[in-house]
Amino acid sequence: MADKKSFILHHDSLGILDKIDDEQAGKLFKAIRTYSATGQLDCDLITELLIHPFQMQLERDQDKWNKIAERNRNNGSKGGRPANPKKPKQPTGFSGIPKEPKEPVSVSGSVNESVSGSDSERKEKHTPGKPNNDALQILCYLNEIRRSNFKPVASNMKLINARLSEGHSLQEINDVVLMKSKEWDGDPKMEKFIRPATLFNAEKFNQYVGDLPAYHREQAGEVDWLPVDNEKDIIEGVIDRG
Repeated sequence: MADKKSFILHHDSLGILDKIDDEQAGKLFKAIRTYSATGQLDCDLITELLIHPFQMQLERDQDKWNKIAERNRNNGSKGGRPANPKKPKQPTGFSGIPKEPKEPVSVSGSVNESVSGSDSERKEKHTPGKPNNDALQILCYLNEIRRSNFKPVASNMKLINARLSEGHSLQEINDVVLMKSKEWDGDPKMEKFIRPATLFNAEKFNQYVGDLPAYHREQAGEVDWLPVDNEKDIIEGVIDRG
């Protein structure tokens, strides 16, 4: 690996640093540098176990680098990259004004068909198990506020996409995540349930959504008044206070 002048470490591999002390982290980084430069390991057993995922990453990156270097050497032996053609290709976008306008396209079909098509596209966008932008934002938000490292695997994305498909907005889902995080934070019994499997479970999530109005009022500093049985209770309460 000595030919390379640098190497890359990915954020998702660095979560292990939160589990070890500074001294062990220093040993780990030194071992990574040595392995990247020489391909050899000279460290204690614990550091050797910790560096294993980084070894796999460095070897994959080295393999990619070798292939690119070999391709560049082959191109160089053939005189370098082929010259651009003298006449550039016609651009694929709109170019110029058409000489004759095209016939207008008539649109037929009922409004119901149009709405149905939109619904099908929306369902396709939130297909369970398939990552999409909203679902990824929600998972990233959970990881950010909890300092967790939940991955966008099928089991997590399926639950989030299912809630989106039910019509819940990104904001509403994030509000549920924040609400339960504040409620369970520091509770040894409940804190472990701040995870996708619990938060986005179909039955539990709809109960959490039902709690949102009271949570929002509490955050705004409003008071939830408890109902009384009848008007007599109200009158008697006022008289007693008087």
